[in-house]
Amino acid sequence: MNGLVKRFNKTLCKALAKISHENRQEWNLFIPSVLFAYQILKQNMTQFTLFELVYEKKATLLIEQVISLYPTETINEENFEATLYQKTYQLMKTLENNRRTAADNINHAQE
Repeated sequence: MNGLVKRFNKTLCKALAKISHENRQEWNLFIPSVLFAYQILKQNMTQFTLFELVYEKKATLLIEQVISLYPTETINEENFEATLYQKTYQLMKTLENNRRTAADNINHAQE
């Protein structure tokens, strides 16, 4: 068991070092992201993600609900920039609306 813990800690440290190379003083801010990424990666030994083993389903990222990771339309070089711009704009508008709604909800809750 100690070997598994040591291997996980080594993996965690390497990932944190790689991600925080520009912000060495703030490495601890990246822990939740690195842990989540680790939990949704398929493990070689089990052929499952840790998330699947705990929750009995695949993790769905919120971004996948807004933009499909596997687009249904064919994207070629001619329409790539337009599609990228369109998807980025959709995300920005959704984010803007969500932030506005969250701020309204906070104000309403504080009344």
